[in-house]
Amino acid sequence: MPFLDPRESFLREAIQSIEDQTYVNWELLLIDDGSAAPLSNVAVRIAGSRPDRIRYIEHVGHRNLGISASRNRGIAAARGEFVAFLDADDVWDRVQLEEQVRLLHKHPEAAMLYGNTLYWHSWEGDSNTAMNDAVYDLGAPLNQVIDPPTILRLILTRRASPPCMTAIMVRRKVFDDGVDFEESFPRHYEDQVFLAKMASRFPIYVSDRCWGKYRQHTESMTAAGDDSGTALTWRLKYLQWMSTYFDDAGIEDRTLRFLLRLETGMLRNRYIDVAARFYRLWRGRIRRCLAKLRGR
Repeated sequence: MPFLDPRESFLREAIQSIEDQTYVNWELLLIDDGSAAPLSNVAVRIAGSRPDRIRYIEHVGHRNLGISASRNRGIAAARGEFVAFLDADDVWDRVQLEEQVRLLHKHPEAAMLYGNTLYWHSWEGDSNTAMNDAVYDLGAPLNQVIDPPTILRLILTRRASPPCMTAIMVRRKVFDDGVDFEESFPRHYEDQVFLAKMASRFPIYVSDRCWGKYRQHTESMTAAGDDSGTALTWRLKYLQWMSTYFDDAGIEDRTLRFLLRLETGMLRNRYIDVAARFYRLWRGRIRRCLAKLRGR
């Protein structure tokens, strides 16, 4: 769990959701990415209260190195067979670890698994925001192991949605074999960069289960990136990184290369990108309307 000055209540709620797990064989690594002293002290005290289960880790000099470096720091210190991720403002379902571990044991060929997540607007208890809570269609085949690079193709064509990090579990041996988080993505797109590495090379199990809650609030890094108008810049950087990664990893899939060029071209032409987004949003209705017209 990397953290950088979340609300104390968020941090405590996230940790409590781990302590409440029905699966009991867990360890929690709290990775402090340069938080102010009051919040750091809270994390130190929490770790000190359960030293057998919870460890507090900080970067040298208490520096802020970003979420990718923090995830890598935690992975290096982890002792378990599986690695799961929880941001300090989100929460897990009580049975998440139990179900995910069972599935990875059942499907030893899968290097990673993920499920769905509730986009959680009603966390403040306001009934008016409950109607905004939503679980979105992952867009990938469910309850099966999917060979590479199918998921990445679906994501690049925007037919599938990237999973939230809170719904992912990865075999530790993947990291031992050299996969890591890209530290050149310290705040945005680090999750999609990691997913691109996994989905281009490894089999992944996709579940229909909804395991956690992704808190929607204006203080999150995702919201900050969207509000500051940097989303397009970071997506272009992500696509440029992917092209270089394909070269370095020797990935010659022609379909992936074509989709990557297509997506990059659309993003650089704003009008085409807007039209493509509109079509993807409305294509189901458009197809139904065309089918009705053909039936007349």
